[in-house]
Amino acid sequence: MASRAFSSSSRAAKALKWKFNGTTVPVDSYIAAVERAVDALPTKFSAKAEVGVIQGNPHTTPENNDPEHASGRIGTGNASGKKRLSSFHAYPDGRVTFSDPALAPFSKGPDAVQSAVQSTDNYWTWDDQYQRHYHMHEDGSYECCCSDLDDGVIAELESIEAFNASGRGLNDRIGVIDTRGSGSLESRLSWLKVENFPGVRGDGTLNLHGFDIRQIPDSDVLQIVLINHRPPIDPITGEDLDPKITGANSTIEVFETEVGSGKMMHVKTYAHKAIQTPNRVTWIDGDTFVFTNDHNGKVGFRRALSPYIGGSSLGCCNQTDCQIAVQSRFKLPNGLIVGKDSLLYVPDTSTGEIYIYSFASSPSLLPDLQFNTSIKLSYPLDNLSVDEKGDIFVAAFPMSYKWDETAKDPFGKDLPSTVFRIRKLKEGEYEVEKVLEDDGTVLSGITVAVHDVRTGSIFLGGVVAPFIVICEAI
Repeated sequence: MASRAFSSSSRAAKALKWKFNGTTVPVDSYIAAVERAVDALPTKFSAKAEVGVIQGNPHTTPENNDPEHASGRIGTGNASGKKRLSSFHAYPDGRVTFSDPALAPFSKGPDAVQSAVQSTDNYWTWDDQYQRHYHMHEDGSYECCCSDLDDGVIAELESIEAFNASGRGLNDRIGVIDTRGSGSLESRLSWLKVENFPGVRGDGTLNLHGFDIRQIPDSDVLQIVLINHRPPIDPITGEDLDPKITGANSTIEVFETEVGSGKMMHVKTYAHKAIQTPNRVTWIDGDTFVFTNDHNGKVGFRRALSPYIGGSSLGCCNQTDCQIAVQSRFKLPNGLIVGKDSLLYVPDTSTGEIYIYSFASSPSLLPDLQFNTSIKLSYPLDNLSVDEKGDIFVAAFPMSYKWDETAKDPFGKDLPSTVFRIRKLKEGEYEVEKVLEDDGTVLSGITVAVHDVRTGSIFLGGVVAPFIVICEAI
């Protein structure tokens, strides 16, 4: 790995698929401990461990002087009978003991960086692993939207034509991490409870993609705008429709929360013909936002050709209307941002360029987007982020031809990753520097990189990346 100015964990512990029998409380720290313990076992044993089962809630066993612990088993299949490799007790301090006397007890705690990777991932794991997108505030709070994978693969994600609505995530949510607090990273992670949102047939669920957050001036109110890829439903009969025929029923949702709050209140749904294949959305100002349509249509042959011959677009909405703002130039527009210079930066995965626009007023009350210039990186690009100083960090793929196989097997196939930093020198002049690159062993399938100026850390994750990686400045 070429990592000139940063260090990261060398690898992450093996992730088991977890099942729960009567468990009604969070047990994420216990899961993290068990996975570290399994990872430390001899390879001939750890290689066989695929499934973990938690039995009930953590408890004490007074007759054995056994303090509070979570009990369960590991193995294959349902981890029962011949498929059980061993039972375990996992303790809050990270210790793990096994019923098989040949397996030594585990008591080694994770180092700081490895803990951030493992325990955070496992906190986000209730049944499966998760996709992620991120947003960092100047105070170090760090938002991410997360959704399930179905048996290790993406079941439903409009942008890559994964249309298995029956396997869609039912636990999608937004988490907030205090990156500068004390204690384990897991202990500084909280989830925003969704309120006043009907979801699908009243279940309150979201199917998340890109999002953005703005703080209302002179207040503690935060406005969240997010992409929601709902499954299509016949409005007359209420029956499920086939998304392979109709495409996703994508909307853009607005929520409000407050700094330090544990909930987010639904405010408004945007459903409009301009919202075709939304990928990423960003606030402009007030109640106006702009978003990328990463293909030129929801389904069909022409959609499949748009990454090659173009036709994708930028859309824009305010409280009263939505419209297509730019239709020319784009083939696969992706994770756009508004920079500290109030310009709009739009990466295109297919062309490897970042297109830069300025905003101009128009009679429609929706801003006109005027093309300024572009930055050529010659790599397939994904999401952009902007740090406190105004530098832009770009996630890119040096071997994008491996994307399909990684998307189908994110835990078995590595996807090399690159991160660029773009620094504006003066109007129309930019400096591009490659700050990280990896063959996929550590940084696999990175689709976003977020830089914390005050600590120098870079937070990295991806839509098919099994873990978060934190690179720390040295």
